[in-house]
Amino acid sequence: MESKYYLKTCKSFVERIDLFKSKKVIDKFIESCLHLDASIFEPLMGEEDVFETKEKYRFLAELKRLFDKGRILSKGDFRVNVEDCTCKGCSLGRTVKHFEVVGSKTNRNFGGFGFLIDAEDEILKNIYRFLNYKETKKVWIQPEGLHGIFTSRHKEEDW
Repeated sequence: MESKYYLKTCKSFVERIDLFKSKKVIDKFIESCLHLDASIFEPLMGEEDVFETKEKYRFLAELKRLFDKGRILSKGDFRVNVEDCTCKGCSLGRTVKHFEVVGSKTNRNFGGFGFLIDAEDEILKNIYRFLNYKETKKVWIQPEGLHGIFTSRHKEEDW
């Protein structure tokens, strides 16, 4: 059974067994997220590459909007922490890179975002935004005069 690749360049990674190039694309994507700067990643995307079923410039525009939100909320005073989270939802057990934007001086949390970097045998296939991967916490709510219920709430809000 042949694997379906979204990246046109991925075929060339496989044909040439170019693990170095694939790793470089992944590393630059992570670096781009850490600096909230899509221009770091842009040169490594092929003109016909598709991430999240979006062509190159649409994907980059959405990435820029996401990064701009972090820059605006933090007023340019930020650092980005990254951690690997395990999906507990639709991609159960897969690793999601979670990026948290925090004030450099204040340590104030400005929110975060997550991406699943899909690779097979170390060859990058796709990168896509992941929204429902964070651990949830059950909260007991009982408005006065009504029955109480447990409801899920994310520990930290994502953008």
